Amino acid sequence: MGEKADSELVRRQNRRIVLAALRQHGASARVELGRLTGLSPASITTISAQLIHEGIISEQATSLVTPPSGKRGRPVVRLALNPEAALVIAVKISIDDVMIVLTDFRGETIARNEVRLPTYSARRDEFGDQLATEISNFLAWQKVAAHQISRVGIAVQGLADSRRGNIVWSPAFAAGDIPVAEPIERRLNVRCLVANDANMIAEGLVSIDRQRYGGVTAAIFTGYGVGMGIIINGEVFHGATGAAAEFGHMNHIPGGALC
Repeated sequence: MGEKADSELVRRQNRRIVLAALRQHGASARVELGRLTGLSPASITTISAQLIHEGIISEQATSLVTPPSGKRGRPVVRLALNPEAALVIAVKISIDDVMIVLTDFRGETIARNEVRLPTYSARRDEFGDQLATEISNFLAWQKVAAHQISRVGIAVQGLADSRRGNIVWSPAFAAGDIPVAEPIERRLNVRCLVANDANMIAEGLVSIDRQRYGGVTAAIFTGYGVGMGIIINGEVFHGATGAAAEFGHMNHIPGGALC
């Protein structure tokens, strides 16, 4: 039983490695994927066949590689992420402003819309439903059904409790501990993740290029305030409350006025 579980874990890890390589380097031949990932040709063949069957990746049109001899070369088939494998809604909440973006599985933007939605004066028990309505209207505008969306990701300034899906505190709201994920999941029947915006930027950097950002990296985001996401050994460090990288109150000018 333990050996089977370990084998399944390795299989999932190898799938993630292959998908991460395709996301970072783009369309690649199987031989090239083996070089990029360090996986054996047999593993690459098995994993790619499974991912193609599931519609997660696809084979691109073949091209001919001409050898130095100048004779007719052999066809090369490249594998690429299938943009239609999943659709994702990304939401950025700022003060009285919400940006909603629809992306495909490759991370390419399909559409976006900026909504002037009062946040600072929003009631704690109403904002989540208001945001769910705006997302529903956006999907209707794009003629996309909610069941086609794989995930909704919401980035917010301040402190977010990702486990409960609540905005604990944000300069965009006068209220606190605002439930956001639950109303959206209830209305759209789509899983929703709420997180600090700088932490989400850090997650994106690791996803795009783990080799470059897989050590220790600080991602600094400046907007209404200053946020930071910390990457340690390839993982975003959130801390016990998700606020490990928050700057808190500070003086910008030595000897200046208190915050």
